[in-house]
Amino acid sequence: MPIHPIEPTFEKHYIDRLLTLDENSERKFGTLTPAGMCRHMRTSFEAAVGIGNVKDISTPVVRSVIFFLTTRVIKVWPGGKIKAPGYWAPAPDYDFQKEQQLLIEAIQVFLSHTPDPSKANPHPLFGPLTHRQWELLLGPHLHHHLRQFGI
Repeated sequence: MPIHPIEPTFEKHYIDRLLTLDENSERKFGTLTPAGMCRHMRTSFEAAVGIGNVKDISTPVVRSVIFFLTTRVIKVWPGGKIKAPGYWAPAPDYDFQKEQQLLIEAIQVFLSHTPDPSKANPHPLFGPLTHRQWELLLGPHLHHHLRQFGI
């Protein structure tokens, strides 16, 4: 399965994959439930457009080297090796169907967002990211979590 950035060209690709997920999808690795994964990814997409209170705890090495490796070199992120902190993977607010719909809406908001090249929204580990950097990060991130459920 190809890994694409999150950009309008690949909206259907990711949303179609997301729609094959259901509340009974069996995870292949990690601890997130389908609803929990949708909530976790929604947190990421919301942060990318400046929604939420994201604390930047990044370091220079993570902001540069690890970000580059994560978005440009490592094509398939390892499953079950890194656990997101609780604030970045909060418990679901709603049932699976509602969380799935809210994630799809968050993706669409991100994709319809007009990037401001002078603005960067913070990621907790990677620091301030431009819209393009978020595109490069969110594609592999969503792919990773869909793969978590065999999608």
